[in-house]
Amino acid sequence: MIYEPFAPFTCSHIIEKSLKTLPLENGDIIVTNSTHFSGFSIGHIVIVVDAENGKVLNATGYGNLSGVEGVTDMTNRPSFKVFRPKLSKEKRQEAVDFVMENYKELPYSISVGLFGAKNPEKPVKTNCAHIVWAAYKSLGVD
Repeated sequence: MIYEPFAPFTCSHIIEKSLKTLPLENGDIIVTNSTHFSGFSIGHIVIVVDAENGKVLNATGYGNLSGVEGVTDMTNRPSFKVFRPKLSKEKRQEAVDFVMENYKELPYSISVGLFGAKNPEKPVKTNCAHIVWAAYKSLGVD
């Protein structure tokens, strides 16, 4: 197992191989517990935004903007789970479209939603869990 730093005081456990094929669909949620901040396990979560090309919307940590990255950043972890909300493909695509339009290229903030509006009309910061929550909150799922 390799410890890969990606932000101040933050790292991920990764393995040398990742799953090459995984039956993902847009709107799927991938969760791992292999992210750490100052020695504490904090986990990480992403939403699949382009399953055909293996892309997720990700917010990784301070100093980084949220953006589209390869799914292998999650499938090269020693453990992860994939969740598929019980909604139609069309509804899950609506959730993806919403976060791609509103939550891409935002600065990272661990405190988003704790101080001030949790669901502002025009978000100015985000984090990994906030992106996934906002995607489905846009459909009325809280």
